[in-house]
Amino acid sequence: MSTATATSRRAELITRMLQHLLRTDPSEVSFRGLAEAAGVTRPTLKHHFGDHQGALRATMAEAGRMGTQHLHRVRQAQGDPTEVLTTLLLAVVVAWEHGLGALHRFGLQVGLDGDLGEAYLRSILDPTLDAFAYLLGRYHLEGVLNLPDARSGALSLVSPVVLALLHQHELGGKTTSPLDVPAFIQDHVARFVRGAR
Repeated sequence: MSTATATSRRAELITRMLQHLLRTDPSEVSFRGLAEAAGVTRPTLKHHFGDHQGALRATMAEAGRMGTQHLHRVRQAQGDPTEVLTTLLLAVVVAWEHGLGALHRFGLQVGLDGDLGEAYLRSILDPTLDAFAYLLGRYHLEGVLNLPDARSGALSLVSPVVLALLHQHELGGKTTSPLDVPAFIQDHVARFVRGAR
């Protein structure tokens, strides 16, 4: 098999596994289950990824790669910080309901229960924080906001939204204690920007 063919085959397997992971309870994602979802045998999956964790790492890396264009929009956003940050975080809400939430649920579950936390951080969570930190750093350099530590600012801005979304969706809060997430975001961003003026 040529290098190009092997690379193409590997990419195809990753795509199939990622689709499977976004539809499946993370506790049920065995190496055998990944092989079945990819339409191959376990030895074939082992040939391409080494082991179960290798397959999961590759899948998270692909999910991160797919999100690159969205994070580029965060980095390049222009305009009033209250409007821009609100719009960007509301876009996270929409994305959450179309697969991003499942990706974070999966990353957290396998990251907290196993040795994949670093892969989740590197591929999924940190790129998001880095994109917002870049935007906040630019606002700081332009004198629009006073945020000398843009990374801490990004954590302060994004973390409550991720927690609210986990609370409402993955943890069932929408039923037990509903939250108007868009209204929460508007209030949160207004307070964040006021605190950084």
